[in-house]
Amino acid sequence: MKAGLLAGLILCISFAPYLRAENSIMKPSEIPESVLMEVREAVSSFQRPDIKEAEKIQEKSQKAVKNRLGIKTVKREVKPVSILYFFSFSLPESSILRTIDEAHTLSEKGIASARMILRGFPENSLKETFRICYRLLNQTDSPLPFRIDPELFRSYSVYEVPTIVISDGKNETIISGDISLEYAIKKFREDPEKESWGKLGPTFELKEEDFLAYLSKKNREIKERLRERAEDILKKAFILKRYDGRFVEAKETRVYYINPSIVVTRDIIAPDGTLIARKGQIINPTDHVRLSRYIVIDGNSEKQVHFALNGNFKKIIITGGNLIELTQKYHQRFYFINETIIEKLKLQKVPVIFEQEGKLIKVTEVSLN
Repeated sequence: MKAGLLAGLILCISFAPYLRAENSIMKPSEIPESVLMEVREAVSSFQRPDIKEAEKIQEKSQKAVKNRLGIKTVKREVKPVSILYFFSFSLPESSILRTIDEAHTLSEKGIASARMILRGFPENSLKETFRICYRLLNQTDSPLPFRIDPELFRSYSVYEVPTIVISDGKNETIISGDISLEYAIKKFREDPEKESWGKLGPTFELKEEDFLAYLSKKNREIKERLRERAEDILKKAFILKRYDGRFVEAKETRVYYINPSIVVTRDIIAPDGTLIARKGQIINPTDHVRLSRYIVIDGNSEKQVHFALNGNFKKIIITGGNLIELTQKYHQRFYFINETIIEKLKLQKVPVIFEQEGKLIKVTEVSLN
């Protein structure tokens, strides 16, 4: 009795929508033999209702009837959507991995293209970001659809995550909460014109700093450090220390002479082709210019500075000291010595006065004792 009722129930459920179509009635004899056989097997082995088996028989039965009546199933095309998934590494790692795999699956099926958007680097560190991404890649076969775009966070006013923005090109909706992408798409399909669904799941605070704001802050810090460094470099540039201890103070006055003549090593020709000097020619600068009176002192010695200021010198040259401080204190220009002067004068002691005497340079080491 129960078996007969079950057989009748299955057949009624399977064929009810199709037994009458366009004034044509399907006769029991037209029911496919394969379907009848499955019904008989289900009835003969009946002990408890097997819902899955019944659904399978119903599906096959409906398919057979549709073929008999020429009914075609029309699939409705669903337009793919684009998804912006705003997230942070403050989310549970399981949620991030789920979304990575979902994004890949939806893309492969042509259902949606999804990008996962970060506001910045965790701990503002590229190294830390790589470390996290490497750990995630070891737990999934899907590519990481990550993108850092703080401007998108600003434009959608995203301050908690995850926030999901779904668009089909015509409509756009925003959903907040740790939910699956499939569920978010389902809600969007329910009412595409709805601008926001509010919070449908738990949300989390943003862990990463806005990358553009971070760069701006770092830029200000860098500029400040560069300014301080420039000031420090500038100060050091006017302090001569490289010759400290190299030249001793003269204990007695001594005079010696330097011949400034030079031997020309190659022909010297003016731009207009005029020969100025031939190779091998000896030239004495004193034949052409008159050398003034100069003094070389240690700028760190107040005694030597006062001696130089009280003399009638064209220039006061220092072997050490703070050029700016000396200039500001005495309202007198001071000049750093260079290797050429040291070499030409064969300088060993200070203070030293050098001046022209005939065709020679007279050098006087002065004792201030």
